Amino acid sequence: MHIYIVIGVAFFSCVAADAPVVEVTSGRVAGTAVEFTHPDVVIQRTVNIFRGIPYAEPPVGELRFQPPKSKTPWADVYDATEFRSICPQPVYNLLPGSEPQSEDCLFLNVYAPQTQSGSLPVMVWIHGGGFLVGSGSLYDSLPLSAIGNVIVVTINYRLGALGFFLTGDEHATGNYGLLDQIAALEWVQDNIAAFGGDANTVTISGQSAGSISADLLLFSPLAEGLFHRAIMKSGTATIPTFPLTDKALQSKIAHGLGKVLGCEKETSEELVKCLRTVQAEDFNDPSNPATNIISDAIGEQLEEGPFSPFVDETVLPENPKEVVAEGRFSRTSIDILMGANADEGTFMLADILPYTVNQTKPTVSKSQFEESLPDFLFGPAKRNPAAHDAVKLMYVDWAKEGSDDANYAEALS
Repeated sequence: MHIYIVIGVAFFSCVAADAPVVEVTSGRVAGTAVEFTHPDVVIQRTVNIFRGIPYAEPPVGELRFQPPKSKTPWADVYDATEFRSICPQPVYNLLPGSEPQSEDCLFLNVYAPQTQSGSLPVMVWIHGGGFLVGSGSLYDSLPLSAIGNVIVVTINYRLGALGFFLTGDEHATGNYGLLDQIAALEWVQDNIAAFGGDANTVTISGQSAGSISADLLLFSPLAEGLFHRAIMKSGTATIPTFPLTDKALQSKIAHGLGKVLGCEKETSEELVKCLRTVQAEDFNDPSNPATNIISDAIGEQLEEGPFSPFVDETVLPENPKEVVAEGRFSRTSIDILMGANADEGTFMLADILPYTVNQTKPTVSKSQFEESLPDFLFGPAKRNPAAHDAVKLMYVDWAKEGSDDANYAEALS
């Protein structure tokens, strides 16, 4: 599995104004008021920003490998002026620096324009990162909120093994990361009016794994009624590698993880009990599908990451691929926009061919193109020469073969 994240950069100036205070279901939160201006737009707007609001209890101790639990109310005014911890994840050298990691990570951020014109539409952003890395705080939503006059909510959700571990039985049912997303959407329904938002005009949107998540939520009965539009950028619920479906394999993976982390147990119940005592940071290496740790532990080579969304009995009762193929998709009341992000492949190019990260115009030779092509493909296509030939035919400008601008880098991207 490769990691796709696109970080938008905007150049703007801002000035802090009076600190806003809003009452949500758990208590009062104090944020920051920012005056937005930009040299290329005429819009000047004040946006109230609330960072690091907890939308669920910390999923620690007995709450690890459990659905999110509603946040206990607090008495004092909650300081929502700084981003909070991001969920445990492998360190990834192409990502910008971010907040400290902690299992106490179920936070969201709200960007709300100050307005006198009634309720504003709401966009909930689900970050990408292969269900392995990323956070809501990576995406500065001030420009979008100010220019679009829309409330933007960015969220954290559990990742890797901590977000998607399952044993194939009732002891660990998986999909905690998706359940976190649903809990965040429920929080939006309960609280967004206090920020000036319209709970009946909620759009979910995401990129890569966030896009897959947005699409998966269209198939989840637990998410019904929580949003009204969906924008998917570079990922759908019907790509070959998601969601997972093999319970027997997932049980084997679960016990393989236990073996790696010193929790080799006979039963799922004992395994889960033991894994709840393991330090959160110890899950990072084994949950990284770029390593072969799990494959070695179970004696079986895994095609893709072992911890991601799974077809279960409650969150995803059916495989979206089958639902779509049989013409049974029923969320026809939801407006859907689907597409792909331009140039995001350049990020993946830097992941697979690191030397290109510092090149203004990445260069890739024909031999490098041939050798690295399988790394850009998913599932069985990695080993299928016919698939490789089809990609070459479609993406390479063979009229320029051998010339200085043969654009093999562009073809890979």
